[in-house]
Amino acid sequence: MEERINSLIEEIRNIKRDLQIERVLGIGAEAVIVLSRWMEFRVVAKYRYSKRYRDPKLDKILRRKRTVNEAKVLVACKNNGIPVPSLLYLDDEQSLLLIEYIEGKRVRDFVPNREKNALENLFMKIGEYVGMMHAYNIIHGDLTLSNILLVGDMMFFIDFGLSEFSNELEKQGVDVHILMRAIENMWPLHSSKLIEHFFKGYEKVRGLGTTNKVKLKVTEIRKRGRYIAERRKE
Repeated sequence: MEERINSLIEEIRNIKRDLQIERVLGIGAEAVIVLSRWMEFRVVAKYRYSKRYRDPKLDKILRRKRTVNEAKVLVACKNNGIPVPSLLYLDDEQSLLLIEYIEGKRVRDFVPNREKNALENLFMKIGEYVGMMHAYNIIHGDLTLSNILLVGDMMFFIDFGLSEFSNELEKQGVDVHILMRAIENMWPLHSSKLIEHFFKGYEKVRGLGTTNKVKLKVTEIRKRGRYIAERRKE
C-alpha cells in the first residue's frame, strides 16, 4: 500500500509541479486525497487515478467525467449559497482538483449531552442546506456526519465525489436516508429529535408538500432495505 501511495504522489507531482505536498489524508476506491500548499493557499488535492483493469480510453473518459462533474457541483453549490469549500483549480485532462482546505470539527464529534440545544439548531440548519441542494437538483451522494464540518459558526459540506445533478425523488430520498442512518447510529438516544429538527429546516426551504413526498420516499427506501436484510437471514 505504501508503495502504491508513493507512486500516486509522484504522479500528482508530475501533473502539478508547483504543488507542495504535505501529507496524504486518505485514499479511496477511485481517488487519493492529499493535503498540500499551492501558491498562498492550503488545499486538498484530489486525484482520480487510473484503474489498470479498465480499458485505457474508457478509464480516461470516466475519470474526466467524474472529475468535471464534481467541479460543476462545487461551483453550483457555491453560486447558490450552499457552504462548500472553494474550487481553486481543475485539470480535467489529468483528473485533478485543488479544493480549499477547511480545518474544522466534524458534526459527528459533537457531544449531545453537553451540546443538545446547539445540536438541534445545527440539524435544522443542515436541513435547510440539504433542502437547498435538492431544490437546485444537487444530490450529495455521501451525506454522512463526517462530511459536514463546523468552523466557529460556519458550516461546510465536503466530499462531493459521489455527487450528481438530478431532480429524482428517489435520489433525494437516498441522500436523506443516508444522513438519518448516520444520526441513528451515532446518537441513538437523540436521533428522533435531531431528525425532527432536520426536517423542520428542510421544510422551510422545500415546503410541506415536497418534504412529505421526500419523507414517504425515505420510508419506502427503508422498508426495501429491511426486506433485503431479512431475506439475507433466511
